[in-house]
Amino acid sequence: MLKWIKRLFCRHEWEVCRKVNPYGFSCISGEQLYKRCTKCGKVKKYIWVEYEGMGYK
Repeated sequence: MLKWIKRLFCRHEWEVCRKVNPYGFSCISGEQLYKRCTKCGKVKKYIWVEYEGMGYK
């Protein structure tokens, strides 16, 4: 119960993380990124980053 109160008043410090597939497979067209607060652990919506040629689109 105290966790959601902590998240409510937290001054978030966001860290960009990469979604890792537990089965070892990876998508060759891009990867899934999301933001996570280092203080309280709140997770924001993810974004999908597509690859284009030798880098990001």
